[in-house]
Amino acid sequence: MWYIIGAIALFCICFYFYFGHSAMILFWKCMKHDVKISFVELAKMKKDKVNIDKLLKIALKLKEQGGYDVKIKDMMQHECSGGDLSNVVSLLLSAKKKKTELTYSQAAIIDLEEVNKRKQKAQSA
Repeated sequence: MWYIIGAIALFCICFYFYFGHSAMILFWKCMKHDVKISFVELAKMKKDKVNIDKLLKIALKLKEQGGYDVKIKDMMQHECSGGDLSNVVSLLLSAKKKKTELTYSQAAIIDLEEVNKRKQKAQSA
C-alpha cells in the first residue's frame, strides 16, 4: 500500500517539476471537465515547445463555454502550422451564439486563410 502512495507522490513531484505548477493545475482542471489529454500529449507539447498553459486554457474555454470537444492534438497542429487559436475560439463561440454550425476544422481552415492573407499583405507592402 505504501509503495502505491509513494509512487503516486513521486509521480506528482516529477510532473510538477517537469511541466510546472500552472500546467499541473490546468491538467487537473482538464480531467475534471472531461477534456481529454494524456501525459504523452503533455510531454510532446513540452518537447515541441508549445505553450501548454495557453493550449489547455483554450481547450477548457471551448469545453465550458461552447461545449466543443476538440482534440489537443488538432489544436497543437494548428498552433504549429502558424494559426492563431484565439481566432478559432472566437469564430466557434460567435457561431454558437448565432446558432450556426461550424466545426473546429472549418474554423481552423478559415483562420489559416486569414493568416495567409495577412502575410501576403505584409510581404507586398
